[in-house]
Amino acid sequence: MMGWKILPPSMDSPFPISARGLFLAVGAGFMYGAWALWANLGHGAEAGWRAGGTQFFVSFVVTLTITTVMEQVHARLSSRLARMLGAIAASVGTTVALAGANQNFRGVRFGPAPSTVIARPTLSFTRSGSNLVLSWSGPFTLMSATDVAGPYADVSGQTNPYTNNVTSGVQRFFGLRQ
Repeated sequence: MMGWKILPPSMDSPFPISARGLFLAVGAGFMYGAWALWANLGHGAEAGWRAGGTQFFVSFVVTLTITTVMEQVHARLSSRLARMLGAIAASVGTTVALAGANQNFRGVRFGPAPSTVIARPTLSFTRSGSNLVLSWSGPFTLMSATDVAGPYADVSGQTNPYTNNVTSGVQRFFGLRQ
């Protein structure tokens, strides 16, 4: 097993960074930075390099911080259970603290709920003589088909409300799209 030494060796140092922490941080920076570069090259070279550089920096800082905190936790706690619980608490706490207030972490959103929620449309109808009058809520487009399974196409010349003559002999099905 390779022996890693803490640099500087004093535990009283305000920011003891180990060679292992630097190695892991540089590796994480290159790995995630290269991924961000590759994933964003479709938006142009400048955007790709900017994303890659940003991701390298963030990954480097987060990994170095977590590694340093974890090494300090392991060095200061005596029992195996205390080190394990301390490592879990330190890694979760550091990740949440560095993620920021408006981040998604494994499907859990930290911060305010997004305000771009679009309500589901309501399609209502009334009968008026030989006409079926359709009305709906929101900025949606009315579509129709002659078969319930489709294919559906936008109704030309639609207005809200839309009037459909039911005596035309053709059965029609209606729906809405954004």
